[in-house]
Amino acid sequence: MEERPELGGYEYLPDLAALEWHVHRARYAADAEQFDFASFATLPETTRTRLRLRTAPGLAIGNSAWPVDALWQNHRESGVREDLPVTAVHYAVHRDLHLEPTVTRLSPTEKELLGAVMAGSTLGTIEARSAGDRRLANRLYDWIMAGWIVGFAEAG
Repeated sequence: MEERPELGGYEYLPDLAALEWHVHRARYAADAEQFDFASFATLPETTRTRLRLRTAPGLAIGNSAWPVDALWQNHRESGVREDLPVTAVHYAVHRDLHLEPTVTRLSPTEKELLGAVMAGSTLGTIEARSAGDRRLANRLYDWIMAGWIVGFAEAG
């Protein structure tokens, strides 16, 4: 690989490029369906634990040793790179309610939970892994309302 000394001090660029690719994919992703609360409410409790949640097309999660989410936002708003404290971040890229690509910082717990949803874990498995987390239902509801979780299907 060719060394590029003029890029010294910009070690975050590969992670920023990955975030930008997620933003590009989110921008051109297919429109998502709406979560069907009525159908979900009629399911027996025993069936709900076997459900897999479906996420919106273009939703992606990532992480970086640098605050690439803040760098991306600063550049988008002002075009100026501000010196930011070096801190590891987890993030989600998605389209907001106005269909614009957006980056949202996630806690490690949120990234793990959203990763489990995206990997196809059942609600029962997610619930077991999140034992004691009283915010699980709230997080899932918030992600449904934000358009991140758009549907469900019974595991086969």
